Amino acid sequence: MESASGWLVPPGEPNGPSAEDIPIVCEACGERNSSRARFCQRCGATLVAVAAPDHVESDGPPSDQPIVTAAVFEISPRAAVEDAGEGASEMWDAAGALEEMADTLQEIRGVLERYGCAVDTLGGSPNTLVAVFGPEPAAADGPLRAVRAAAEIREVIPAAAGDLGPGSGSVMRAGVGMSEVMGSGPEASGLWEQRVVDLAVRLQRMAEPGEVIVGEGVYRRIGNAAAVQPVDGRARMDGDQPVGPLRLLEVLADPAVASLREPTFVGRERELERLRQAFQRVLSERIASIVWITGGAGMGKTMVAEAFLRGLEEAVSARVIRVRCRPPSEGGTMWPLADIVEQAAWVNEQDPPEEVRAKIHRLLGEGEEAGRVAARLLPALGLSGGLAVPEETTWALRRVLEAAAPNGPLVVFIDDADRAGVGFAGVLKEAAHRTRQAPVLLICAARSEPVPGDGTTLIRLEPLPDAELSSLVAQLTANPETDPAFMDAIARTAGGNPFATEQLLALLADQGRLRFEHRAWVPDFDPFAPDPPLPPSTQEIVEERVRGLDPDQRRAIGLASVLGEAFPWALLAALMPEEERADLQGHLAALTSKRFLRSETSAATGEETYSFTHSQFRSAALAEVDEEVRAGIHERCAERLHDASGERPDRHAELIGSHLESACRARRNAGSPEPNDELPRRAAGLLASAGAAAATLGDLHGAVQLWLRASSLMSSDDPVQPQLLLETAVLLAELGERSTAEGLLSQASRAARYADDRAVEWRARLVRTRLAFADMPDQESLETLRETADSAVSALRELGDDVGLAWAWSARVVVRRHRGHFAAAANAAERAAEHARRAGRDRDEVAALRDVARAIVDGPTPVRDAMGRCEGVLSAVRGRRPAEQEVATTRAVLMARGGAVDEARTVAASSVEEVEDLGLERELAMCLLRSGQIEVYGQELRTAERLMRQALEHADRVAEPGLHAEIAASLAHVAIEVRDLQGALEFTEMADQDGAPGDLWTQVRWRSARAKVLAKEGRPDEAKALARQAVQLADQTDLIDLRASALLDLAEVLRLTERPNEAVPFARRALRTLERKGAEAPATRARALLEEIEPRSAERAG
Repeated sequence: MESASGWLVPPGEPNGPSAEDIPIVCEACGERNSSRARFCQRCGATLVAVAAPDHVESDGPPSDQPIVTAAVFEISPRAAVEDAGEGASEMWDAAGALEEMADTLQEIRGVLERYGCAVDTLGGSPNTLVAVFGPEPAAADGPLRAVRAAAEIREVIPAAAGDLGPGSGSVMRAGVGMSEVMGSGPEASGLWEQRVVDLAVRLQRMAEPGEVIVGEGVYRRIGNAAAVQPVDGRARMDGDQPVGPLRLLEVLADPAVASLREPTFVGRERELERLRQAFQRVLSERIASIVWITGGAGMGKTMVAEAFLRGLEEAVSARVIRVRCRPPSEGGTMWPLADIVEQAAWVNEQDPPEEVRAKIHRLLGEGEEAGRVAARLLPALGLSGGLAVPEETTWALRRVLEAAAPNGPLVVFIDDADRAGVGFAGVLKEAAHRTRQAPVLLICAARSEPVPGDGTTLIRLEPLPDAELSSLVAQLTANPETDPAFMDAIARTAGGNPFATEQLLALLADQGRLRFEHRAWVPDFDPFAPDPPLPPSTQEIVEERVRGLDPDQRRAIGLASVLGEAFPWALLAALMPEEERADLQGHLAALTSKRFLRSETSAATGEETYSFTHSQFRSAALAEVDEEVRAGIHERCAERLHDASGERPDRHAELIGSHLESACRARRNAGSPEPNDELPRRAAGLLASAGAAAATLGDLHGAVQLWLRASSLMSSDDPVQPQLLLETAVLLAELGERSTAEGLLSQASRAARYADDRAVEWRARLVRTRLAFADMPDQESLETLRETADSAVSALRELGDDVGLAWAWSARVVVRRHRGHFAAAANAAERAAEHARRAGRDRDEVAALRDVARAIVDGPTPVRDAMGRCEGVLSAVRGRRPAEQEVATTRAVLMARGGAVDEARTVAASSVEEVEDLGLERELAMCLLRSGQIEVYGQELRTAERLMRQALEHADRVAEPGLHAEIAASLAHVAIEVRDLQGALEFTEMADQDGAPGDLWTQVRWRSARAKVLAKEGRPDEAKALARQAVQLADQTDLIDLRASALLDLAEVLRLTERPNEAVPFARRALRTLERKGAEAPATRARALLEEIEPRSAERAG
């Protein structure tokens, strides 16, 4: 700041105004007195030395004149104050003291600049700072910002000598004054700045160490935002408002705009108590639990959660993690895993990759499992060196939560959790359900309700009843005697919505229809016929408030809204025009005081961040911004974020892509042509990359949304678009959204034809044919799938398309498996895995390798050779635990079949434990089934029954009929062995109902089991017919074990129906088959049956 206006020179200094020239106004009667007078010449009251230029500290109602506010801070070494107070003869070292105070003065300067004012030293006093707010419009909040700054600085500098010890540290004296600016132009502004600074100097000189003295005009502007007391205890009172210079006691909690009180906690005590009860349960039982707080916009979801968290942080040593799910336009499509992990591990965005890895490992500890958790999460943090396995994401998150709560409770608050999608709700539910011996409370605030589940507490916020709404209005207005007609008008408009109530009152205060008098707000309009009418909706109330802002503040909040619901101050400042940056801090401070924004300083980085207090403020502010301006801000913001991403560019790929996407859309909405194709191409590339990252983490819904957005940005001749549409269709089909998937498949086919991309055309045809077969798995659709797959292999081989070939060979696996040709299916699966590996398609490769193991286990390959092939598959999927454990249990079945039952039992038990830890229901059901089969080979039938029943329960949870049918068919045979014929019959009915006609294994197994039940029940003809039917179906396959078991079951039926001579050939045939394969365990069963029936057959023959 320059001193041309003269205000930088205090009274009494050279070239400054003489102190004798400034009269003193009597605070009791208003008489002007000589500057030398100590008592009023009119009434005799003690005089207080406050300057009295015309209009300074006006005690009338605020006018429309601009205002200017000044605050003066004198910082003195404590030693100087003590010496002066004690009359000591020793002089303190001024030069040394100033050097010691340099850091303090710099800190104070930083505080002042943050409140949006101009700061400089006062004349020749290096230890005196002066801050000027304005000139600014009459409705601006310069006085409030000045008082808040003074209060904050008072906290920075201890007032009591005992705080730092005698003779150490600094003390402060401060004064704050304001005035209206009369006249116009630079000269008038300079004159009134001078006068207000003079006033602030006078007020500051009245202050004792550690005190802030404010003028009456300042107090009248800030209303109930501060608690004060008159400096002169004899000063008269205007109503209950003190008159004269005032001692600042405290600044009250951040008031709403126009000095309405900050909304307090009203009417949600029951909901708060339920949160406390959930936490106490978590604490006492050392479990994890999840609470959903739901309700419409403005119902107070965040307020309830924050009220609970504040009480928690004060009373309990709990760690709290706060996460806000951003909207898709701000990079919030993906699950907020990275935000949770980074906070849990104390990771900062500025940390280099090696430091991020180190912090993750410090959180998780040492050991193989900790390394595996880190590997699963590193890709989410934008780091290389990890391996994302979709099925292990929930497990990894659970381990992080457990690690973050090693000694005390952990509370994670996820605001706007419904933005993350239903998939993330499932992840949280599973993480909470599986967490062990760690007190973890997950609190999710959302507008929509999640799918109910075990261990989930649901708290619904309903509109406030009239009594509680009246209480809220009374608190906001500091008026306990609210006019009933006024209350009815508020209730009709706000409808019990706390946020709408607060904003309606603030709007009325903005418009002058609420008047502040006697420290309370009273209505100044006819509530029966308000003119203009009250806005009918919350959104319209908010929009009116935004439109009513000062133009500069409206521009600042508009530009901020383009950045998002939260934004760093430095980023907004960098994007502002240079000529507007100087005033930005003041505008943000004003918007914060009006509760449009809230500010927070990062404890780790010191970076100041602002966020909108409600998403509707951002929406209303954004609507005021020109589309062309939006486009420019979005584009420049994306560039800034890209430059700041450093060594982790993938961490914010979605956010940067979203800004570029918004820039493209804003330009299109404005009718402006794109300068080139680079912008939409970059946006599409980043969003597509983010979608791929989401898919690798298992966030399929997020991946779909990101890929759809990316494809919409691509031009019709973009070669990437057809494949992206196709990949999206595949994920949609996997999510069960079949009709949408079909539509995208058609789009992908058309785009591929337009681009002459034959490979993608073939891939789309393969996907469509497989979906058709899944819908109607009959012989006709199976033949269509075979023809398509065979043609695709030939065509794609010529095109050299490994992705397409992987899909074509996988289609052949389906065909051959349904025809019972499992040896050919295993070979086709190996070919599919090879092509997927060449194409870098890890997910496709693992799926194909799983198909290899499934085809080998019951196929014609001898047991020893099959175990060798399984070992190769196991090596290929090593590190991907779901696939690894499935293959391991498959190999264990082969081991048991070969006679090594004990070793197989150990392997299977380990796999069950691993998969159970991962929380994967389908894989756990399969591993339990395999374990049960091993126990059958070991003749532990009761154990086999228990394991298979568990498998059936887990299969029920995943709603996969084929798996359910396979388990039920196996369980039916075990039930027969343990003499539970009724149970066996019920299991065969389950398998019959759920089993697909083309699932020959299930069709054979349930028929042979039911045949044995019928034989035992004395229904021989039905039993033999069904058993022979099972053998005929099994003979259509190359499943050696299935064929042998069907033969043995037929022999058993014949034995039970007193036809042992007919049974012997079937049993001998089964034994030869099993011996050729090396299946020792089932061969033992065949020998036992033969030993029983051969003598009886001989007797019959004799």
